[in-house]
Amino acid sequence: MLNKFNCGASKEVYKIVTGDESWIYSYEPKARQQSTVWVFQNKPNPIKVVRAQTTSKKMVTCVFGKTGHIATVPLENRRTVNSDCYTTICSTEVIGEIRKTNRRYRIVLHHYKLHNQLSYIGSNNRLSTQNIELMGRPPNSPDLAPIDFFLFPSVKNKLRGQRFSLSEEAIEAFKNHVLKIPYSEWNKCFENWFKRMQNCIDHRGEYFEKY
Repeated sequence: MLNKFNCGASKEVYKIVTGDESWIYSYEPKARQQSTVWVFQNKPNPIKVVRAQTTSKKMVTCVFGKTGHIATVPLENRRTVNSDCYTTICSTEVIGEIRKTNRRYRIVLHHYKLHNQLSYIGSNNRLSTQNIELMGRPPNSPDLAPIDFFLFPSVKNKLRGQRFSLSEEAIEAFKNHVLKIPYSEWNKCFENWFKRMQNCIDHRGEYFEKY
């Protein structure tokens, strides 16, 4: 991938779209670091009430490229993303959004869950008919998935501690935070992505959490 995209300097990088799915909760407790407070010396630490995640949740698939957000697809009735859902609902909406401006635009598809990508291959020969290429990647590598090292952690941290009466409200808040991310941050994400690829090679494929 480093050779193919010239370590991220090639204009072909703009044709890459990447995404993954995740649960969005109506309430997710603050992280330990977010809930820390300053206390005076010799003063007791404040009592913290442990609160669990709400059971109201909805799964979403979010896809973006170097220029920003492309689509967020919420699923209904706690449905999860399987091969059928991916090919008939998620990918259809995402590809439709991309094709609005250019019907023959070449797409390089990167999805963290490889079985979803592979399901796209055997369904009506969609790759060849829709000018779509699958982007290779090592399996089970969250440190090489932009959705995991950039988007989901960033946006979900902003949602922590907020309480929504409906899961749909949580999804709207999620979308709003995604849309507020400036172009420079999306661009930086892709730059870091290719640096992480080199880091993976330097570490001989060993897992690393931070670059």
